Amino acid sequence: WPALEIYSQIRDERGEAEVLGGIGAVYFNEYKSFQEALDYYLAALKLREKVDDRQLMANTLNSLGIVNKTYLRNYKDAIQYYERAETIRSDIGDIPGLKSVKYNMADACHLYGNQLNLKGKFDESLVFLRKAYNIFINIDAKKEAGDAVSSIGYVYTKLGQYNAAAEKLTEAEEIKKELNDSLGLAGVYNHFGILLQRAGRPERALEYLNNSLSFYEKLGEIQDIIPVIDNLGALAFDTKDYRKAEEYHTSGLKLCRE
Repeated sequence: WPALEIYSQIRDERGEAEVLGGIGAVYFNEYKSFQEALDYYLAALKLREKVDDRQLMANTLNSLGIVNKTYLRNYKDAIQYYERAETIRSDIGDIPGLKSVKYNMADACHLYGNQLNLKGKFDESLVFLRKAYNIFINIDAKKEAGDAVSSIGYVYTKLGQYNAAAEKLTEAEEIKKELNDSLGLAGVYNHFGILLQRAGRPERALEYLNNSLSFYEKLGEIQDIIPVIDNLGALAFDTKDYRKAEEYHTSGLKLCRE
């Protein structure tokens, strides 16, 4: 990188930071080499902090958030980078940039909340899912707010707090219907089915899971169909319909292999 060498030799730290950020973007966009992109962005950030270029600091922090969130799936670090970018953009009055970084931060909080849920860290999961929901509401991202509150309802189901789960899932259902979001509604119905199964209402659970499956099939969302079929199989097993349970699990396994 000749330009980097030149700026380094003449001790132009602002120019050096610009080149480092550009190299990071090349590794990110062209080479899809995300660890290298991260390293160059971090080097650029260090110099931009040194010369106090706050606009470009915020841009680099946002880029670091994107790499961690989207490709490295290091959601906790992504959230921290977005929080720092948010502070700077708020201070300098960058309104369009502020809304963008808030959206990215909420998305990272939602993903991290779901990740914590899978690890069984339900209380911590709720902290980040609520944060995601509140930000999405604040920036008028209703579709994403509906997804977040559906995830909150799912965590409440796992905690055995069925009334709270039903309340959140009903809110999610209302949002999705208002927006005509069929894909989102399918996800809400899947969560409702899980809730009703755990609450001892298998007939209603079957109704919601079948509705979820129907939406996903119409939309051709194969990867989303598989967990719903698995849930239907678990429900059939719970109700001692073992033949039906085997059919569902065989069907799900076939889809996984295709």
